[in-house]
Amino acid sequence: MEPMIELEFVGEDAPSRAAELSYFLYLYKATYSTILEKFGDLPIENAIESYEGITKDAAFLLEDAQRGNRITSSFFSDLGERDMFIAKLQKESPLLITLVAFGGVALIAAIIAGGEIEFGGFGVKVKAKFNRFGDGIGALRDALQGKPRKPTKPKRRQ
Repeated sequence: MEPMIELEFVGEDAPSRAAELSYFLYLYKATYSTILEKFGDLPIENAIESYEGITKDAAFLLEDAQRGNRITSSFFSDLGERDMFIAKLQKESPLLITLVAFGGVALIAAIIAGGEIEFGGFGVKVKAKFNRFGDGIGALRDALQGKPRKPTKPKRRQ
């Protein structure tokens, strides 16, 4: 089984608009696909060790993809077994989405989306915490427009 990443939205206590969840997942999947095309099956350990450089390179790729109108094609690209799959969706407080994806690529996409990254535990489990969908959408849109936000350093869970 591929590595998993959990996306946790701690600020989504009220009912969420389906459009916001859809748009976040659209931008996240397009980001994931674009990074996967460039870096391949990036191991989590490599992504954690050199997250600043990889995130900067990935932001340039995203801006270039946006200018070339390739974001939609990145979203719809068939990655086969390398694609990102939803393994679990839990709408309680907080909303939790568990994705099966290449861990390092998903981690970099989460950093670009403004997530606070934690890793560790069995199988180097990765968790990205967001305040709200809107925060992730804004960070991904900024990256696509060439205005990436400063990445936060991933933290090891105790």
